[in-house]
Amino acid sequence: MWNNITKNIFFIDAIGALITAILVLFLVGGLPSFFGLEPKICKILGLIALGFFAYSLINHFLIPKSRYFVKRLTIISILNLLYAFVTFSLVFGILKIGSKSELTTMGKLYFIGEIIVVLIIVGIELRIVLEKKKQTQLEKKV
Repeated sequence: MWNNITKNIFFIDAIGALITAILVLFLVGGLPSFFGLEPKICKILGLIALGFFAYSLINHFLIPKSRYFVKRLTIISILNLLYAFVTFSLVFGILKIGSKSELTTMGKLYFIGEIIVVLIIVGIELRIVLEKKKQTQLEKKV
């Protein structure tokens, strides 16, 4: 099972980013009074998620040919962490974007859930990166 996850990690990441983009752009952005986030901020977050989707999907199809798997996975892991940090900052008021944004309880719950899912994915990605690095080091010794 772990081999399947490793083999498909970019696809898993891409699907997660696509789901995030759809939810942020159409659900959260479509109900600003319910979630408390301005539509323009939802557009920014959604477009970032679409960028992550494209990056991960492209890398999913390049994996069999790529010797840069670890570097590319590290990049998306860092980007996912940054996305989670920005989202966390919005939720807890550390980062103020827009004058009208005041997340409601439902908005906070949605984004806290999203942060948790992103952090789980990042944990899996980083575990794969570490295992691949160990494997490469062992191969160099042999």
